[in-house]
Amino acid sequence: MSTQHASDLPTTSEAGDELGLPGLVDLALGYQRAQVLLTANTLDLFRLLAEGPRTAREIAAALGAELRGIEPLLDACVSLRILHRGPEGYENSRTARLFLLPGQETSFSPVLRLWQRHGYTAWGRLASALTGRASPADETLSGDVFERIRADEEHLRLFCDGLASLAHWPARRVAALVDFSRRRHLLDLGGGPGVFAATIAKHFPRLRITLFDLPPVSALARERFSRIDSEGRLEAVSGDFFRDPLPEGCDAVLISHVLHDWSPEACVQLLRKVHGALPEEGELVIHDFMPSARGLSCEASLFELTLVLDTPRGRVYTLPEIRRWLEEIGFGGIRHEAVTGGTSLLIGVKGAQRNHGTG
Repeated sequence: MSTQHASDLPTTSEAGDELGLPGLVDLALGYQRAQVLLTANTLDLFRLLAEGPRTAREIAAALGAELRGIEPLLDACVSLRILHRGPEGYENSRTARLFLLPGQETSFSPVLRLWQRHGYTAWGRLASALTGRASPADETLSGDVFERIRADEEHLRLFCDGLASLAHWPARRVAALVDFSRRRHLLDLGGGPGVFAATIAKHFPRLRITLFDLPPVSALARERFSRIDSEGRLEAVSGDFFRDPLPEGCDAVLISHVLHDWSPEACVQLLRKVHGALPEEGELVIHDFMPSARGLSCEASLFELTLVLDTPRGRVYTLPEIRRWLEEIGFGGIRHEAVTGGTSLLIGVKGAQRNHGTG
């Protein structure tokens, strides 16, 4: 017996701001649309179509797949506006050409591969993660995702490639919002694959940047720097920012997407350590999901659920929470800037007069 489609269901709801039954069905079936995109990316469909339009039969043959499955996948991609269908066959949309072709600086393909491998599996165990009643199948995925990733070189590279893909646009925004021209040496704390460091260095040609991260991660950042840094302004140093001394001589520190991985106590400990390492008038820049209050940002709520799945301690902290930490530690002149995708900046200066604003 066939299942009922959303188009067959009643379209009315009692209140204008309610989803109604069709909205609920669309929400529940969102995984199908996501899998169309993720699977097309995994099959390298967009790279194949970069060579020009192809028919469904040609695409199936090139991918070694059955036409019966490939044709509806292609048609779904057209319906979702990822592909176009013309007289000569299927071809990439402008969006696909800009963001889905592997190897481009703006490519989103690596993060889609990461979500396909890691995110989809993790979110499938959300109920057990929330209740603590894990099944035997969940046990191999429980605990801290970062420990598992660091133990698998292939997965670590996939993870860092995905982070690099996500970092491209916010890194450009941060470079535009923060004037590092007054600074000599920036410490990128927990800087991952080095996209923020590389982007900021491009905008501020007199700035030295030291990235500080765990050994396997800093090694990947070093690879990136070796390809783009002919002047020796970018350095990747290995270490644990809780256990090891921070690199010396920096008059600014960037902490991007780090605090959310740790407990409040650990966050305050790290911020105190940064404060101690900075000179007077040294600048701290924090980039993260920082909603103005809990429950106001769908992006932040979904991201916090990801942290529940991936870490035993991480959570999203609000702007007032982080601002209070900074003020208590001794940062002042604090200002807030919106970045992109629900993320924000908090910028403070060591020893500056306390800022009483609410921005």
